[in-house]
Amino acid sequence: MFYLPSSTDSDADVSERAVHEMVHAVQGKSGDATPKWLMEGGAVQAECLLASLLSVNPSTYSVCFLTKGGRGGVIPNFLSYYASSYGKTNGLRKAEDRCCGDFCGTGDSDAVLQAEGTAAGHLYYDVGAVAIAWAINKSGKTSAQFWQSATLGVGFWNAVVPYGGYDYSDAATGSASTTPDGRGWRAAFANFTGHGSVGAFYTEFDAWAASATETSVLAILESNADVATQIATPIDVTRDDFLKTGVSVDECSPSSGAASSATAHASWLAVVLAMTVSVV
Repeated sequence: MFYLPSSTDSDADVSERAVHEMVHAVQGKSGDATPKWLMEGGAVQAECLLASLLSVNPSTYSVCFLTKGGRGGVIPNFLSYYASSYGKTNGLRKAEDRCCGDFCGTGDSDAVLQAEGTAAGHLYYDVGAVAIAWAINKSGKTSAQFWQSATLGVGFWNAVVPYGGYDYSDAATGSASTTPDGRGWRAAFANFTGHGSVGAFYTEFDAWAASATETSVLAILESNADVATQIATPIDVTRDDFLKTGVSVDECSPSSGAASSATAHASWLAVVLAMTVSVV
């Protein structure tokens, strides 16, 4: 992981972004080509989960959603996205892929989003974070389960069994949107939410989001007290259910599909909590 703060970053910026980028390192251990909204939205949601532990400008989970997340507030930006012409037309599903140069998958360029009244950051980061919070609420589960449990249908990140059919030399076969239903991240996420498919999740979430308000978003968030309880104890990553087997995915080797040996799959909390206490 590389993290390069600029001279204009405040102490709070450095600590919050450090959590965000460390979470990406943990997410990458799932071994799959995960959608950008789950990667970026997940890192933002984890920032808010751990916001009360920071030594500079700490906040509660709900206040973080209202005012932080890197772009002036997760909830205001989420609402702005669904008020835009792009958001009304496309909802969340376009956020599975994000353009990297001319490698776009099903995603649109930042210029296209801007032309239709929104910012790419609002979609991938802020809508993604709210979508995860909504999925947790809808499923009746917790953030701790979403991030930590290795049981299919109970957790997400640790429950992903990597899909080995990507060809990273081609956007048509090498992006997160090309993962088949019932495989990889799609299987783990649909089982977590209880939907028949990720597409069914998108349909229900977008219908809710189209008429959401600040009040309705706050209502689906876990309480600050529940979050405080969940983050109070580091997780023992030597537990048997953090050992993971699956298919290795090497982005430098197209169509990689070699079976991997069991690998310790560190939880987000044990890794990030240890880092946040000394970041500033």
